[in-house]
Amino acid sequence: MVYTHTSANEENFTLIRSFNDIFVTLASLLVVFPVCFLSYRYFPLIMFFGGSVLCWLLAEVFTRRRRMALPSIAFAFLCPAMFGYSFFATLIRFVPNTGDVQVAMDPNALKMMDAIFSIGLGSDWRYSICLVFGFLSSTLVSWVFWKRFHVAISIAGCVITASAAVLTAVFAIDRYFAEAYLPGFFLVFGAVTLIYAIYWDQQDKGRTGYQSDIAFWLHVFAAPMLVYAVMASVVDVGQALGFGAAIAVLGIFVLLTLVALLLDRRAILVASIAYVLAALNTLLSDVNIRVAFSLLILGLILLCLSIWWRVIRDTFIALLPSDLADRLPD
Repeated sequence: MVYTHTSANEENFTLIRSFNDIFVTLASLLVVFPVCFLSYRYFPLIMFFGGSVLCWLLAEVFTRRRRMALPSIAFAFLCPAMFGYSFFATLIRFVPNTGDVQVAMDPNALKMMDAIFSIGLGSDWRYSICLVFGFLSSTLVSWVFWKRFHVAISIAGCVITASAAVLTAVFAIDRYFAEAYLPGFFLVFGAVTLIYAIYWDQQDKGRTGYQSDIAFWLHVFAAPMLVYAVMASVVDVGQALGFGAAIAVLGIFVLLTLVALLLDRRAILVASIAYVLAALNTLLSDVNIRVAFSLLILGLILLCLSIWWRVIRDTFIALLPSDLADRLPD
């Protein structure tokens, strides 16, 4: 018999308990999506509300009663997403006829869908307000879903959709201001999400309960926002990196690695992979197969961190004040 040892350092979370999780998820999607299309095609006024309700009913069976992991995550994502989009699409059908929105009120559901996707964010304040209410309705459904089923990803869904509602409202008020300070907004949203994740980590420092799963998903969503916000200070999107910027990116990666070790969470390292690869490509510009060498170097760094994570982290934590070290995960 083989015994396995698990600890907080492994960053465990529940995704699949058996192959039946995959089977049930696939079967559920094969039912939900056709129901959405049919209700959307023949009853355009209700949009995807039928699919959202069906996800809730399936969650009553496979989440509340059978406690299945992967189907629960799928329902926790699809139920609020379908409801939020349907609420947004229903609102926009009744806004006054102005410019692009006039097309969206066409009684033909398929034309309305095309029109909704063709309208740019901030092109009409009525459109943006409808979108804000769509995000907020999705936030509400995610919260109610959490209260009913206690699926860990629902908390992260609440935070992300609420952040999206705030950002959309800012775009509606002043689009140019929002675009100019977009990294700053992502920094704020990412920092708030990270702090909330740390709060849940503090509830379960041994990482044996559902609080750890909640914190995991919050870290997953906070990481790309924070990495983008920090890297944007030295990287111009769509522009080639200079030598100085490449060095700065690698320096930021070292700092992010220390943060990951401190929090014992790896999501922030994964979110920075693309930037590190770009920096290594710049530094190896004189090497013929620089992409391969860049991948090799980054892979070796991540493998070393994976193999000696506990040793490196214990050494790092030992250098910190005892008061701080006691607050960190075991």
